[in-house]
Amino acid sequence: MKTLSTYLEEYLELRHKLGCKLYLAGGLLHRFVRFAQYVSGAGPRTEIPPQELLPHRYHRKPPYLHTDAGVSRLLQSSRQLPDPKVLRAISHSTVFGLLAVTGMRVGEAIGLDRPDADLHQGLLTVRQAKFNKARLLPLHRTTQKKLQEYEAVRDQLCPQPKSPSFFLSERGTRLKYFTVRRWFVIASRKIGLRAPTDHRGPRLHDPGHLFAFKTIRQWYRQDLDVEAHLPELTTCLGHEHVADTYGYISATPELLHLATQGLERRQGGGLA
Repeated sequence: MKTLSTYLEEYLELRHKLGCKLYLAGGLLHRFVRFAQYVSGAGPRTEIPPQELLPHRYHRKPPYLHTDAGVSRLLQSSRQLPDPKVLRAISHSTVFGLLAVTGMRVGEAIGLDRPDADLHQGLLTVRQAKFNKARLLPLHRTTQKKLQEYEAVRDQLCPQPKSPSFFLSERGTRLKYFTVRRWFVIASRKIGLRAPTDHRGPRLHDPGHLFAFKTIRQWYRQDLDVEAHLPELTTCLGHEHVADTYGYISATPELLHLATQGLERRQGGGLA
């Protein structure tokens, strides 16, 4: 009879082949409920409660929307992280800034290798993307300049890195998700986004919501057909479905208000 650890390894192998990265889940028994469902299908002696026993509907948590000033304060705080070699602070502050201006996922940013960053053309190739779908991200010239500045300092501080990663730790290795999250929490507490002992608050991926919010807001203010442009943003963010991107509108009061105003204008000044 197979052991529990054997089932776990088989399950992880299957999920990896399907393109799942399992960054956070790897430290939390890799989503025990899904794992139990997998085992129940392979071992008749394994029982789990039927899904309809406790009715539940998933509700997406509203994104925490940083302001431009808030992101600036976060970056300033992260530049002051305790760091005997400077590289820890500059790497993390640059990653946090990149999330805010591109909408990238954390795993995508720390998964960048040096060849993935074409800073002459101003393009990032995102290979460590969800669903294994690589994509190109154009960079604004200010972002391009910041990454070039980081690259120069990184190469000066760590001329012989141990990893091909674009973003390096103070040891010259690739940044790890849990380490990045830890320093994000520390930087957030320093500026009051979290209480000193608070385990809840703005999440590591929340700075990326600012890019999506500002893009959609600009489209509404320019009186563009947002619905027609949403697939572009969906591709840029690496979402699987347009509905995932549309969620920003329904979850954000300002965008919902702008959407209502646009609908009123298209219907001649009033809703039926």
